[in-house]
Amino acid sequence: MKRKPTNTLIVTNIPDPLYDDPQPLIKYLTQQQQHMMELTVLANFKRFLIRCDSPDIATEIKCTLENSPRFNAFNITYSLKDNHGGPVYLEIPKELEKKRFLISPPGSPHAEWDSWDKVEEGPNELNIHDYLWEKLGKLSDDEGEGEDEERGDVDMDKENGGAKKEVPTIVLDPIE
Repeated sequence: MKRKPTNTLIVTNIPDPLYDDPQPLIKYLTQQQQHMMELTVLANFKRFLIRCDSPDIATEIKCTLENSPRFNAFNITYSLKDNHGGPVYLEIPKELEKKRFLISPPGSPHAEWDSWDKVEEGPNELNIHDYLWEKLGKLSDDEGEGEDEERGDVDMDKENGGAKKEVPTIVLDPIE
């Protein structure tokens, strides 16, 4: 199936020496064509990309390569879409309604880090209300609840709902 001409050519079936040094192809194209073009070598994908200013120029370059005695074995097709280069292509669109956040991946450990065999700690088993009880002076739920009442020396604060005077209290008032 033939593709509609775009401004980018995909060149495959390239001899291996050209991946290391594409100068013969560049020299041939600059001698035959006077148009601006960008050649990108994708050695791992075994292909070249030739980006031109317009689909017409890309068509001329395709015909030039297909009719050349040295490069006519190349398989040349058009990309699916036109590709635009330059810094404008790389800019994030300026949309006032949306905020965009760039999230960086977590950092890698430093080169000397050698703790691959360590086991991580388990989750914290002490609940947050246990910390609150510690800060308020009470270490656990059953510790010291009835001791003061049995001795009869309990000081109750009538203003704060009957709380003990020695123990700090937290008073929550509703906000209207």
